[in-house]
Amino acid sequence: MQWSMKSAAPSEDEAWREANEVLRNLKRQNEELKNLIETERKEHAERHKEEQESRKKLQNQLEIYAKDHNNEHRQVPAPKELPANSNIQPAPSNSNLQKFSKDYEITRRRLHSNIWEILYYIKKQYNELPQDFAHYYNHTQNQLYSLLGDSERLSEVDNSAEWRQAELQKLTDLIQKKIEEIQNPLDCAKSKALICNLDKECGFGCQMHHVAYCFLTAFATGRMLVLNSDGKSWRFSVIFDDLKEEVGPEV
Repeated sequence: MQWSMKSAAPSEDEAWREANEVLRNLKRQNEELKNLIETERKEHAERHKEEQESRKKLQNQLEIYAKDHNNEHRQVPAPKELPANSNIQPAPSNSNLQKFSKDYEITRRRLHSNIWEILYYIKKQYNELPQDFAHYYNHTQNQLYSLLGDSERLSEVDNSAEWRQAELQKLTDLIQKKIEEIQNPLDCAKSKALICNLDKECGFGCQMHHVAYCFLTAFATGRMLVLNSDGKSWRFSVIFDDLKEEVGPEV
């Protein structure tokens, strides 16, 4: 005996309801897609507007930079005279050196540093600009490099480089003399000392850093620096023996 099973055909009403449901879903999806496209269009328009404004603003800045740099009538102000209470004095070995104030040197260095900062900023922003902006970027970069050259030459005009070298040498001599006085007192027994105990099991560079910290602390407090056990028990003691001088009995 054979059995056969046939599914009942959907009625006309059921088919109509299914078709309406599919149609409603399609309309809903179509509305969602239209809203998505409209949102994307608005966001794209806003981004394009911001890019246009940024491009215009940067172009105006580039024109200002180019105009200022190409002005051949710019003059570097003459250095100010040293104030009466200034610690900076002209080098005694050469009376022909021009006097420069501390404000002049600070301003010169700040100018050089700020030009570099602008250059770094332009390079960073260039990666976010359209490709057709390369011409303005290259022009600005060349102008900034030229300004850096001018700033570097400014550090040499009117014998300022020689004056700077003389002042640095005076400062070096002053610090060296102070170190000699602290490390070689007339009476070690009556002098205050800072004992540096290097207990760091690290490499030579690391140990030198810690010795440098001890030295800075001793110098700042006016104390004689003494290496614990004269540094003989430390790693790389042979190198420390070559670097140090005897300052007293072993501690």
